Amino acid sequence: MPALFAIGCRHNPASPQAILREGLAGTENLKIRSTEQYRGQELYNYMNGAAETYYERGFRVLGVAELERGDTRALVELYQLGIPANATALFASYRDKAAKPLDAGTDGCYWPSQEIEGLFHRGPFFCRVYVYAPAGPPGRGGPALKLLNDIASSVDAAIPK
Repeated sequence: MPALFAIGCRHNPASPQAILREGLAGTENLKIRSTEQYRGQELYNYMNGAAETYYERGFRVLGVAELERGDTRALVELYQLGIPANATALFASYRDKAAKPLDAGTDGCYWPSQEIEGLFHRGPFFCRVYVYAPAGPPGRGGPALKLLNDIASSVDAAIPK
């Protein structure tokens, strides 16, 4: 009987904060500047009007991490929603025809520009990654796009399957 209990516990998803810590810890040359967590109504402290979109999708917890690699900075938001279908619906609401494919999660995409934004979802988790490149050519490649891919794949690998 104890073995059944252990197997049952394994399906409980980890917190977004724990997933971010685990996933980002091994990412090459990445400095974690800060992390925060928001539960329930605390989401209004992080974002005001946009919070309703997440509450409509069964928002539970948000983990946020500010990162840097050299002179490139990033912000990661990992939302835990009620059920996987909510994460899928939220992802679909943001994706558009201009998005490029991102190899992370069940489905992922990004928009190349000076500030790259990437999205992906897996299970009940929806992730947004913003990468702020130093002045220069738009983030269509180079260090900013590499950082986006490194962060997305590291966080995705830490999400319980």
